[in-house]
Amino acid sequence: MYCGSGYRASVAASVLDGPDRDLVLVDDAYDSARDLGLEEAL
Repeated sequence: MYCGSGYRASVAASVLDGPDRDLVLVDDAYDSARDLGLEEAL
């Protein structure tokens, strides 16, 4: 999950979190996550 300030992403991550999901809350620039190999899931 990502948003510019982090607040919305943390709220969304807490709502979407579940036993069958692996969520990552990105607390950095979006491009940094891409550089680490994290992919978008739409």
